[in-house]
Amino acid sequence: MGKKKSKLRIGDPNIYNVTEQSEALIIHVDTLKLKLKEYEESIWFRNLALSFIGIILTILLVFVTTSFKDAFGLSAYVWQAFFMLILLTILVALICSLILWLRKRTNVDIIIEDFKKRTDEN
Repeated sequence: MGKKKSKLRIGDPNIYNVTEQSEALIIHVDTLKLKLKEYEESIWFRNLALSFIGIILTILLVFVTTSFKDAFGLSAYVWQAFFMLILLTILVALICSLILWLRKRTNVDIIIEDFKKRTDEN
C-alpha cells in the first residue's frame, strides 16, 4: 500500500503507481493543480457568501432590537441610515459572491468526471 516508484532513467517523469483500486487516472501535476485551484476558489466563494449571510443576520438583529439614539454627535437618523447603508452594501456583496460561487461551483466528483471526459476524448 506504499508508493511504488517505477524504475526510470534520468530525465523521465516520476510515476507513482497506487492502482490497487478498480479505476486509475493518469494526469499531469499541472492539470491537477489547476483543478484543485478551481475547487479552492469554489470553497472560498461559498464561505464568503456564508460570512455575508452571518453579517446580514447580525445587522437585521440590530434593526429588530435597537432603538437608535443620538450618540457621538450624530443623530439617531444618521445612525439608522448608516446601518441601512451597511446592510445594502453587504447584500450587494452577498449577491456578487453567490454569482461567483455559482459560476465556479465544483466538487470532487465533478473534477473526477472532468478528468474522465478528457481521457475519453483522447
